[in-house]
Amino acid sequence: FKAMQVEKAVKEGGERLRGIRAQTRLIADNAIASKIQDICKTGLDIYDYIQKNPDDLTKAKQFINYYLDATEKIVKQYVELVSRKDKSTEIETAIKNVENVLDSIKETYTKQLHNLLEDDLLDLNTEIKVLEKTMKLEG
Repeated sequence: FKAMQVEKAVKEGGERLRGIRAQTRLIADNAIASKIQDICKTGLDIYDYIQKNPDDLTKAKQFINYYLDATEKIVKQYVELVSRKDKSTEIETAIKNVENVLDSIKETYTKQLHNLLEDDLLDLNTEIKVLEKTMKLEG
């Protein structure tokens, strides 16, 4: 059952991230488009990790259930706003707000990925210490 949940989450998440990345073609500002593409790459790295480590699916719930949804909505609305011909002051402000929050979103995605990797790194360090002690004892 868990394998099916992981498979479904990875498939849907990957599709959604590719959808977000596809919208960057509609953004004239290459720096902004590039930031969104970087966010999507980190998101795909998270799903790649989940696929390889299905037991960590629950640790990624906040990313799956909140951050991905929020990112999708923000990018969709951003694309709609920047493509408008008549930009009011409010629209210009909203566009700037999105552009300013992209770095924070990227940072959050990176933290999510690091949180997933943390346990593996702890396990690896523990394994190395046990191996070193064993070699000293037998040495």
